Amino acid sequence: MRCIECKKDIDEFAFFCTNCGTETTIIKDKLSAKQAIRETWNEIKKDKSKAYIFSIFYVLIILLPICAAAFLLRDKYFILNGTLTLLIPLALIPFEFTNICDFKTGNYFANLKSYPKYLLFTLINIIYFFVIKVVCTGEPVFSFVFDPILHLVRLVLVLYWAAIVIPVPFIMNRYNVNPFKAVYAAYKGGAETRWQQFFIAFIMFVYIIVSTLLLGFGLLVTLPLTFLVIRHYGIMSLGCSLYKKYL
Repeated sequence: MRCIECKKDIDEFAFFCTNCGTETTIIKDKLSAKQAIRETWNEIKKDKSKAYIFSIFYVLIILLPICAAAFLLRDKYFILNGTLTLLIPLALIPFEFTNICDFKTGNYFANLKSYPKYLLFTLINIIYFFVIKVVCTGEPVFSFVFDPILHLVRLVLVLYWAAIVIPVPFIMNRYNVNPFKAVYAAYKGGAETRWQQFFIAFIMFVYIIVSTLLLGFGLLVTLPLTFLVIRHYGIMSLGCSLYKKYL
């Protein structure tokens, strides 16, 4: 690959020219979040009806119990977080699937052997959110005076964390590493693609919310699409070896 400015030969997967420092087009050409979403949609729309079984199973068996726990235990912070720590790993098991469109119920239960690593990953997230909640609001340990700036800081930290960890389940599955190594690799390897990862997390979240508001029927498509987009972007990143050198 040649630099668009100085025309020097540079590495195929470089983010910046080593000669003049000009940013390359690797993100636009090979690591674009929009490209990942578009390509995944083009792939799934041909067989989207095959993913309906997965979506129905996911909503009834996994999503509804999590939502019920969040609603019923909303005023019991520690009990709620303990419950979510046990339930959320069940929602991450589909990252183990090779093809969601060929989902069978038995596939899900066969992959429950991966529950411990997703449990640990969930625990890491729960602890992170607990720490920033205490630091920024004092709750539920202390009682600080309401500070809108600290609440804004907390929101930024939550969004930044989401951008970091979105490829972690893919990394754990593909490289067979523990969550700590996967989070470290995602943090270091995704430094230049953080905005792209945030865009994926944000767009998929919006799709799911809109789908839920439309009587939930949109979830038939958006749930499998979300898993497949994250997997697709992980494969794109794998081709550029973003994470491997940090594992």
